[in-house]
Amino acid sequence: MLKRKIKVGVVGCGGICKATYMDNMVNKFAIIDVVGCYDLIESRMDYMVEHYGIKKYDSLEAIVSDPEIEIIVNLTYPESHFLVSSEAMKHGKHVYCEKMMAPDFEQAKELARLAEENHVMYTTAPDTFLGAHE
Repeated sequence: MLKRKIKVGVVGCGGICKATYMDNMVNKFAIIDVVGCYDLIESRMDYMVEHYGIKKYDSLEAIVSDPEIEIIVNLTYPESHFLVSSEAMKHGKHVYCEKMMAPDFEQAKELARLAEENHVMYTTAPDTFLGAHE
């Protein structure tokens, strides 16, 4: 029995978010409550806000520091995975990251260390799990 929804913030509103992730998180997973999103490209955020009625954040700092959000879904390109995931974990957020942890092993080790240090979970998608097509 579902007791409460998990509050999620999405960072990266590009193709994978638009094509599958956002619709699936909002409409197919009863446990997820997407609170809001952030992207460097404002028009991408505007689309998500308009279509899903979620909050628009004006910076990475704003979304990772929002006390309402429990999990950051990192849908950015791989070169941004380290920055986004590490900032989220430093703010006590769990992180779900699309595919690879980071582009190199040293960054991946640091992300694992940050997860342990901040007592948060860090996971990556082996495939587009929350966004898989039917």
